[in-house]
Amino acid sequence: LLRVLSAWPIDAVAVEPMGRPTLHRVAASSGDRYVLKNSGPEDETGTLATQYFATQHAHRSGVPVAYLLTTAGGGYSTRQGGDVYTLMPYLANEPTDLLAADAAPIYENLGDAIGRLHRAFSSYGRPIAASPRRLEEMLHNGAVDALPERLEGNGRRVVERTIALLDEPVGEYSPRMPVQPILWDCHEGNVLLNGGRVSGFVDCDRIVRGPPICDLASFLGSIVLSDRPDAQVRRWLDFTPHLIRGYHRNVSLSAEERHALPHAIRLVMLGFLHLFLLRRAEQRVAPLLRRLEWLNNCADDLHAAMQTAD
Repeated sequence: LLRVLSAWPIDAVAVEPMGRPTLHRVAASSGDRYVLKNSGPEDETGTLATQYFATQHAHRSGVPVAYLLTTAGGGYSTRQGGDVYTLMPYLANEPTDLLAADAAPIYENLGDAIGRLHRAFSSYGRPIAASPRRLEEMLHNGAVDALPERLEGNGRRVVERTIALLDEPVGEYSPRMPVQPILWDCHEGNVLLNGGRVSGFVDCDRIVRGPPICDLASFLGSIVLSDRPDAQVRRWLDFTPHLIRGYHRNVSLSAEERHALPHAIRLVMLGFLHLFLLRRAEQRVAPLLRRLEWLNNCADDLHAAMQTAD
């Protein structure tokens, strides 16, 4: 790995594994720390180029983000043994209880950071490799349409009801949602916190053009489907307006976006359900279905929470 790291002018002196086999923490002689990522086989879709230019743009705009560092040769990656490697600054992260009773200020900080990211991305003018995303494509994309057939009993009924509840509003709001560059993968694990404030966005390798509410929905949905106790997750509803309030410091959500956001949260959860079934993560399916049913039943409360965020 030190040979790989020689592509960047950082004088690496130590490398240690992180929580995932594709990630390594790097120490340089200067005392600076970095993260080396093995991104797998050669990038043929152009997503790494999008990641490089978009994260560099966000970084220059003052947003804390794991931007791709430039190699000594002026590129954004290096190759070794058929794999592509990228290097990013190391961003501090500490475990944070996002459902603690006093977490409201943290949600405002989170919303503020996502808003600053979106404000920076709104002026990004380069092409984006991935296809644009729309709410309607998140619902009717083959994978979600086939979900009921992969379930039985109450789980099947919950998903069928969810799709039925979403069909009309998603069809109505989808063509009216603004579209711009977004992270798309803005879940809880990709938004790092340190001292109650956002220290950075990581894993920015799925940037697309899509509705900004999808990033908010991804973050909020990831907390709902976490393995926290149900009683704690219900507290999430009280914190949601604080996230929106923080977001409004930088970007204003229209009335239509506020109405569409609760539907987008359930769309995100259907996407995660497909992923869990694909990966045979059966232990995560039943809790997700239980939370999805809860969201269906408290939809009016969630819509009301969106309107009280000012």
